[in-house]
Amino acid sequence: MQSQFPHLIQVYAGVKDSSKWLAVEEIAQVTGVNTHSIKRLVPMLHRLGVFERAGASHSFYYKIADSSKGIKHRSALETAYSMLANSRVRNK
Repeated sequence: MQSQFPHLIQVYAGVKDSSKWLAVEEIAQVTGVNTHSIKRLVPMLHRLGVFERAGASHSFYYKIADSSKGIKHRSALETAYSMLANSRVRNK
């Protein structure tokens, strides 16, 4: 899981920054994370309550969840994303 953490943050950030529902391929385009990794990460983020999911089993679409179910996980990802962004700014 630890090796997936940077991708997890990228996927969260890519979907968070979008105002529309995104398919797996669109998430891959926005984030630069390969489709295979996206297909493993988004169902997990959905189960944790971070993402909402719509569509049929062969074509799901995802967006950031509004429910309170995943608030702790969303908060942790937001903190990690902010820390990563700040460290990149300092390293430039």
